[in-house]
Amino acid sequence: MKDESLHPITIIKALVAKYGPECVDWEPVVIQKSMYEDFGAAKINVYKALAGLAVLQNDKFWNDWHTFHFLTQAFNNLNPSASTIQELSVAQMMVAVDTANQLRKSLGKMSYSPVYSEEVSKFIASQALNQGVWFLPEPLDFASNYASKTMIVCQDCGNEEFLDDEDDTICPVCTGKYDATSLSSFSHDRKRVEKGFGTNTRIEVKYPTSGVQRILQDLLLSGPKNLDENNQDHICAARLYTSINYLFSRRKDAKRQFST
Repeated sequence: MKDESLHPITIIKALVAKYGPECVDWEPVVIQKSMYEDFGAAKINVYKALAGLAVLQNDKFWNDWHTFHFLTQAFNNLNPSASTIQELSVAQMMVAVDTANQLRKSLGKMSYSPVYSEEVSKFIASQALNQGVWFLPEPLDFASNYASKTMIVCQDCGNEEFLDDEDDTICPVCTGKYDATSLSSFSHDRKRVEKGFGTNTRIEVKYPTSGVQRILQDLLLSGPKNLDENNQDHICAARLYTSINYLFSRRKDAKRQFST
């Protein structure tokens, strides 16, 4: 626990092995005291443990961008700050999302992996766009349409909004999806859909991703070569390639650390 490079998953597994699964529900002050007294833990490892336990205890990481921002710092070996907005790299966000998802899966049938909210997805997209990245592969794929600004545009009522579900291209306004009477089901009015309302739509993509996806696939298969430093698709793909390699390296760290 003194090794500051320990992966959060490694730390959580060590705590559960020593104290039992009930430690997941312990108060932060109890975890801190136990880690310092029993392990002589480094401070950053205590932060990582608290972050890991937080995603096991509630869904705020998935629903609230402030919590996502704070815990992502801890998951990446940074002293987390809630008072100052830190720019998060795509690589750091990949690692944080992957870590949170893996921790939830470790509970098996006792838990589930929540859907990331629009608020968190837009925050991730804005951070990526600030770094010149507009395509987001797994595990950040849920935010990719926000980064590429993929919109559904109704040519009847003029409504424009982000495309959340690529299988649903029906205008929500024309079909009363947001009407107070339908909020419980949050669905299109079936009778209006049957009459053809909401179908006159088109998809607009401000930042096309096909070129980035093709180049990234080549990079993952063959490594970095023949990149054009003056081509934005190439630059974006190269940044993603670096981010994905960092994610893979952190996954390997977790497996290696827990096996030793």
